[in-house]
Amino acid sequence: MSLQLNSDEASPASVASPPSLSTVVPYFITARRALLCWEQVSLAKTLVRSTKDAIESQFILNSRTTYIRNGCQAQLETIKKVDTHSVGTRDVIREQWDTLVARVDIARKRLEATAGFLRSIKVEEKLISKEPDEEDHKSDDSSDESDEEKVKSLYDFVEQTHANLCLGGIDTSMESIFGEITMFEKSIGILEKEAIEVNDMLEQSKKLSDVSNLTQGNFTQHVDLLQAMEQQAVEMANNLEGIVKQFDNCVLVMRHIEGGGAAVMEIAQETPAQVGLESAMGKPLEELTEGALRNLIIVIGKNHTQVDLVVAEIKAGLDKVQAISNQISLYSDRYKEEFQTVVKAFHLLEEVGNKLPTHITQGELHAIRWEEEISKIDKSLVDLESLRDHWMEFRQSYDYLLVEAGRQRDFERRAEKQRKDFVSKMDKMMEEEKDTRAKFNDDHGLWLPRTICSALSVEPPRYEMIKMENACESVPDISASVINRAIKRIQLQQEKQHAK
Repeated sequence: MSLQLNSDEASPASVASPPSLSTVVPYFITARRALLCWEQVSLAKTLVRSTKDAIESQFILNSRTTYIRNGCQAQLETIKKVDTHSVGTRDVIREQWDTLVARVDIARKRLEATAGFLRSIKVEEKLISKEPDEEDHKSDDSSDESDEEKVKSLYDFVEQTHANLCLGGIDTSMESIFGEITMFEKSIGILEKEAIEVNDMLEQSKKLSDVSNLTQGNFTQHVDLLQAMEQQAVEMANNLEGIVKQFDNCVLVMRHIEGGGAAVMEIAQETPAQVGLESAMGKPLEELTEGALRNLIIVIGKNHTQVDLVVAEIKAGLDKVQAISNQISLYSDRYKEEFQTVVKAFHLLEEVGNKLPTHITQGELHAIRWEEEISKIDKSLVDLESLRDHWMEFRQSYDYLLVEAGRQRDFERRAEKQRKDFVSKMDKMMEEEKDTRAKFNDDHGLWLPRTICSALSVEPPRYEMIKMENACESVPDISASVINRAIKRIQLQQEKQHAK
């Protein structure tokens, strides 16, 4: 809505009375009050200018944000690839670690089972060689020592130093490997956490961008809003221009009415300088005919009824301009927040990038140390298995020893029986020979001189079978039940070997 300032002059017949100051003063006061809306028009102009600057800043800021975010996204993809590789390496190491732990547990259990088996087999005391000083020490021992404590097992005769060294080396390597895995996983965890944090920041900026991103469509929308603001501000300025014209006409009319100039000056003292009353009073007074003056009063009167409506329209226009400005400001805040978020992501990504070479180097060093410790453990496990095989051979050899002891004891018994049988036969032969010689002497010896073969008259020679001085001591007598158990163990082991 705008004031009709260019209305046709009213016909003289329509002016019934001469111009009166009391008629014009209310018009003047209303116009003067309406001029105060120049502040709203000025504010609208300022808002349009600031909004235009804001949109330009938004576009520049959005371009920077997009550029930084795209760069961050590309670097983040690189970090994710490194992280994926590290996670894959970690998973492989975890799997190898679990396999290694299982292997070590199995080796320990097998060794412990073998050791337990050796402990379960008590060595026959008769088979243990005693040194003289050991015999003396044994006689000095307390008599209350139980027989079980005196009996030694096969495990008491194995060399345990090498096993302890192998197990100790494995424990040391396992601790070292576990420490390396923990450090590596911690490094991966930090990298993953920081990568997720950067990704979350970028995702947050994208969400803000989804709402307020200056895409071509949104930018056009913002430009349309700006044009709407400018049109509204122009309309407000046009309305203000109409009010100014109304005000100037009121001043002009009052200056042509007697006493009006003084009234204007009196009112001017109460009017803000921004209204521009001094400027209106400073203009040269135009000469008006009485008819023109009356017609101008009629126009002022008609426009007077529209002044308040135009002021309300200016206020409503300012509300619209402010609403659009607030909407653009909201977008500006989002752009700034989006930019700040992307900048934070960039700085964090920069820190991550600085640490990335160290992370990669540490991963390579972890892999090298992992391989070194694995090699040590593999060697120790081979040594443990070899030691276990040695213990098993020792256990089997002991079983064969028992069987051999029984066999040698049987041999000695058979030899002794043969010796006794032979001695008995020899004694019988000697007796028969003695009787035969005695009969010969009885039958023929009386007639033979002693000088002829005197040896025929002597008794037959006697023989004695004794152990040689350098013969070994006898094999101890092992009970048949012990030997039978050893034979069963040997058979069971042979069955297992055949089953394989």
